[in-house]
Amino acid sequence: MNLVSLSWPELAACAGEPFLFFGPDGETAPERHRRVRKAREVCAGCPVRVACLEFARENGFRHGVWGGADFEHSLLYGAGVCRNGLHAMDEENTWIDGDGHRICRACLGARAGRSRAAAAAGRKAA
Repeated sequence: MNLVSLSWPELAACAGEPFLFFGPDGETAPERHRRVRKAREVCAGCPVRVACLEFARENGFRHGVWGGADFEHSLLYGAGVCRNGLHAMDEENTWIDGDGHRICRACLGARAGRSRAAAAAGRKAA
């Protein structure tokens, strides 16, 4: 198979699993929560997650999980990607600070982890 000839949907980790990303009519809130959590787990390791998210945004999709963002509950947050282009900016990953700025929780956590590691390395060197 020639990877260059494949489009991003063919490379997606979710290829062939549409039911996980779009809930059935009458789905209860607990069922929906479990389904979305499982869908996000698939998206987390997907090599085309950002392309998927941008595709859904550009085409005005309002339903389903795209690129790890739950579009049915992400409209307030814009369902975009963070400044680093690594994470979906949905209700689960967006923190809005006191000035109204949208902050990526995943990037913030990674930055804090690097700061702790640097501080620990500094203590060892001393």
